[in-house]
Amino acid sequence: MPVVRYDPKEIDDEKLRALYQIHVVDETENYPGVPPVSFEQWAVWERASVRASALVARYLAEESGSVVGSATMMRWPVDDPDNGFVVMAVLPGHRQRGIGRSMLEAALDDLEAAGVPRLIVDCPARRPWESALGRLGLSHVFTEKMSRLSLESLDLELMDLWIERATERAADYDLLFLEDPIPDEHIEQWCRVRNVLSTAPREDLEMADHLVTPEEWRQREQSTRDREDRHVAFVAVHRGSGEFTGYTDVQIPAYDRSRISQHGTAVDPFHRDRGLGRLVKASMAKWIVENYPEAKWVDTGNAGSNAAMLGINIEMGFETVLVLHAWQGDIATVRSTLA
Repeated sequence: MPVVRYDPKEIDDEKLRALYQIHVVDETENYPGVPPVSFEQWAVWERASVRASALVARYLAEESGSVVGSATMMRWPVDDPDNGFVVMAVLPGHRQRGIGRSMLEAALDDLEAAGVPRLIVDCPARRPWESALGRLGLSHVFTEKMSRLSLESLDLELMDLWIERATERAADYDLLFLEDPIPDEHIEQWCRVRNVLSTAPREDLEMADHLVTPEEWRQREQSTRDREDRHVAFVAVHRGSGEFTGYTDVQIPAYDRSRISQHGTAVDPFHRDRGLGRLVKASMAKWIVENYPEAKWVDTGNAGSNAAMLGINIEMGFETVLVLHAWQGDIATVRSTLA
């Protein structure tokens, strides 16, 4: 089973289109009823630069000269040197033939060569191959709920009510709109409030904090430019101190704006219970409706145990469309089991 590493910036268009078809099948299975992004959009994303703190390797598997599987491995040499993350997809007619195993072994080769001791694999819940991860010695350690908000059914009156209530409960906070590139005078505060995400539940997942620095954020901005996307945020600012206390941010695709990704929403623990989470979420939802009438959905993900944020999302109208399970274990154990 030929498995090779590839660079999306150098691979020929024929193979890139074959890889896109695997993406289409995977997206259709995960999100039925929602058209996948166009090849043009996907190709821009694939060929965009990756932030310096992450190292990414991509693999493709061929059978009888056709590309039938793809995998991506990511590791973080500085932030989290003990973990490597792998996600894989195989075309339906080629499953149960060891293709996933071959791609996993290729990723394990690279992780072992880099001295990474642990593996994390993402798998949609209740897929037939999920049980194989347990047999490899991995354990289910984290559940993520992917949720979708239909903007057509968004209750704008409720959003106005949330904003009004937050204004009353948090009278000493202002709302700030930011867009990449984040102004120099705000970059330190922006990174600090964004790192509040590290307080979100991780369940049994053993992973170090991935804290962003101003230098790291500038690299992410370059990646956003490469992707030709737009990144914007609403931030709650404490008026007395000028401290950034909560935020939500979204990524707006360059070509297919029907789906907008909400990356994160977080409020500093000291400033919670004032309605700031609802304030920034409602403000962002209204901004999207007003500025992107072509947008149909907003997608986001949360830990399955993050009751507070899931509660806000459900009240807004978000519905769970996919449940992902993260499986984690020692690479040495996986290798031994495979052998």
